[in-house]
Amino acid sequence: MRALLPFRSRRHRARRGAAAAEFALTAPILVLLLLGTIEYGNYFSQLSMMNGIVRDACRFGSNQSLEEDAEDAAEAAAITMLNDVGMDCGVLSCTITATIIDTTEPPTLELVVDLPYTQITGVLPETGPVSFLGPGQLRMRAAYPHVGP
Repeated sequence: MRALLPFRSRRHRARRGAAAAEFALTAPILVLLLLGTIEYGNYFSQLSMMNGIVRDACRFGSNQSLEEDAEDAAEAAAITMLNDVGMDCGVLSCTITATIIDTTEPPTLELVVDLPYTQITGVLPETGPVSFLGPGQLRMRAAYPHVGP
């Protein structure tokens, strides 16, 4: 019985070494999956937030009268709403464009917001599913028929 003890001890140490090697092989993959999940969650959260902001600002501008410049009202509302949620247009250099399309009846107000997206983890590629306009750009567009006075 005593003769088997050193053999068992050596085998147990070998198993501990194997577990450490397996962890060293799988840990980087698990960390990349975790960071990728966090990055995509942040990306889609900002995209969803932008979607609501652009839709609400466009709806606000479409309720203004055309004589009082509904385009400026929609752009100002978009800037205010973006600033309220922490997407500061002055710091992030976003582009907001509102146009009235007169070829439809009633006229339609279209609002386009381009906003740079900065990654928080840096694991996503600069091109691919993250880039709509180029590296790290978010673009959201909304159009509403003009219903204002």
